[in-house]
Amino acid sequence: MDEGRDAILDQLAYLVDELEMQRPLLAALPSERLTLTHVGSSDSICDRYLGMLEAEITRHLPEAARLAGLDDVPTVTVTIEPDAETVWLVGELVRVRGLLTGHMARVDPWPDALAEYLYGVVLQDTDALRKVAEQFHEMRS
Repeated sequence: MDEGRDAILDQLAYLVDELEMQRPLLAALPSERLTLTHVGSSDSICDRYLGMLEAEITRHLPEAARLAGLDDVPTVTVTIEPDAETVWLVGELVRVRGLLTGHMARVDPWPDALAEYLYGVVLQDTDALRKVAEQFHEMRS
């Protein structure tokens, strides 16, 4: 296996671990705090998770599968209710990211375009989770 491929798969898995670690904190906070926007942001914590979930379903999974040359990508359906709990959103995000990571782990070798694309996904998710962490920190103040 290629080191770059392994590193990206590890990062995708790490981001899932990070989401899992945030779940207890989310469950402990009142839901109205998770839907508030914060200083310097137009997105709430819930909005950020929702954006990540939508990106996984509509862009990341289909594009990664296309770049990998896979024909057997599962169709992912998530029905998001207007009052969906943030913890539930994170659970769905973890589930969908698991599908992406599992399918990409089967691809060997990786085309360069796939590695570049998934590296970009890692950077996007890292940025989104950093912003969530900043909002958690701001709530403490």
